[in-house]
Amino acid sequence: FSKVKELSLRLGAISVGRLPMYVGLLDIPKVLEGRFVPYPLSLVGRFLHPIIGVRKKMLRDNTLDIRPIEKFDASFDELWDSMIENRGICVSKNSTYLNWWYIEYSRSHFRCLAAYRGKKLEGFVISCITGIRDGSLLLELFARDNNPDIMKALLLQAVQELKGKRIGHITASFSAGSQAAAVLRELGFKSWGARFWSYPEMIVASPQYDPCPELHLKNWDFSLGDWV
Repeated sequence: FSKVKELSLRLGAISVGRLPMYVGLLDIPKVLEGRFVPYPLSLVGRFLHPIIGVRKKMLRDNTLDIRPIEKFDASFDELWDSMIENRGICVSKNSTYLNWWYIEYSRSHFRCLAAYRGKKLEGFVISCITGIRDGSLLLELFARDNNPDIMKALLLQAVQELKGKRIGHITASFSAGSQAAAVLRELGFKSWGARFWSYPEMIVASPQYDPCPELHLKNWDFSLGDWV
């Protein structure tokens, strides 16, 4: 990739910054086995989980109903409209987009969990299994008013389901200063993507005028679902 990047820059492309990646280790023995550490030596990973694995750090909210959904209805428009005012440069995640990107257009199977308090939608999380080295992706994570407790509840529910399917790790990408990224870090996700998983910088074609500072990723509000 370094040669492609060098050529792109020489042709006038500009770098908008490195995509921050977060990796959560769900089943460390499974991760080690996927990297050719033989059983039973891989079981050493169980002792590492409290140090580097995803951990549970919240009490269950019995007023929150988290359940799978198959389609995004008008309640997702209302949720998005309530959040858009405080977001940076972003893709509009209304029901039309979500249904198109994750249901109609996609060839992958995505799992969406939505959190409700009564009949009111409070947030949602979207994930998928990659089928590569027992990995998975966290594509979207939203909560009304950026409520961290709702994000944690959604994320931990998704993690529990993935662990039940013997998934070793989950990869995510959110703006470094976002509430979603803060929740990931609090639950034990590590910003190891650039070191252990290969993710290039984002490159865009150079405009005919001087690059606007707004193009830098630090001004964007994104998730991994925007890129994959």
